[in-house]
Amino acid sequence: MLNGPRLLFLLAFAAPFTVFASDSHTLAQQLGAVMAAEAPCFLTYDSRAIEMFIRRRVKPDNAIFADDLYRATFTASSHLEKMSQSSKIAYCTQERRVAKSIGFVR
Repeated sequence: MLNGPRLLFLLAFAAPFTVFASDSHTLAQQLGAVMAAEAPCFLTYDSRAIEMFIRRRVKPDNAIFADDLYRATFTASSHLEKMSQSSKIAYCTQERRVAKSIGFVR
């Protein structure tokens, strides 16, 4: 039976991960958008939460994930620089919500 700390852990860490893709390339693209939002959206991410997310979602032998993530983060950052202020507000609002839902920010 799940109760107390076990239930909280399940709700806080397991459930939110279902919103992300199951294939590595798409996961890297989605995570890249969140990662690119950190500085321009004035967010501070929990490095341990990022590490846990990757350990749970990416296979240890996946040699291309880091490169896919780098390219996705770089592309999203480049797009952010070119956004209008209104677009940036919309982008940051959603990425902040996503980051909170996966435990990167509190």
